[in-house]
Amino acid sequence: NLIFPFREESKSTMKLLSAACMLLVSVAYALGTPDYCNQRPVTGMCKAAIPMWYYEPKAGVCNTFTWGGCGGNENKFSTERECLQTCLPTPDYCKLPPETGPCKAGFRKWYYEPKAGVCRVFTWGGCEGNANKFSSEKECLKTCLPALPPLLTCSPKPKAGLCTGTRLRWYYNGLFGGCAKLPSGLCGKNRNSFKSCEACMRRCTNYKANKYCKALHDKKPANPSGGSRAE
Repeated sequence: NLIFPFREESKSTMKLLSAACMLLVSVAYALGTPDYCNQRPVTGMCKAAIPMWYYEPKAGVCNTFTWGGCGGNENKFSTERECLQTCLPTPDYCKLPPETGPCKAGFRKWYYEPKAGVCRVFTWGGCEGNANKFSSEKECLKTCLPALPPLLTCSPKPKAGLCTGTRLRWYYNGLFGGCAKLPSGLCGKNRNSFKSCEACMRRCTNYKANKYCKALHDKKPANPSGGSRAE
């Protein structure tokens, strides 16, 4: 019967196609992630039994394992979010450095910083540049970290509350694109709260933090982005 060889050939072809698809999926997960994200979890020689997370590249998920406290490899994270943020593949353009472009308009935009897994403000001239350019922190995070709920830090308005300490707190002010002090005696009650002007500027922008903060301390007018504005 000529039908049976055809069936066998079809089964073999389907198996080959299935294997090829699995290989492509594995390669897709491997691309764009640090090499150590493809390593197997290693407990190490110590006996501390610390719960950690590791990235499983074939499934594209993070799982828990027990780390002994020393040795092992870099595929080891304190939280599931840190693991996914580091190892999940991201669009290639999210890895590009922020590019102002040749024009001089000076719009504030957000770009994704892959090493830190966060989005920061930069100045876009208004033409050209690259695709690592977003209108909001939320859009930036949802595009470049699509598997994670966006953890907004710099764009929310500060939620000020009374605090017992006297140390000043700082927050990112999106209206003028730089960091500002919270009123004396108030502390930030959300993620948009920083211990210093420099820490705030480095986290939320790619501007020169020391220069901007020194100008504030000297009570001189400071434009963090050289005239940038929201588009």
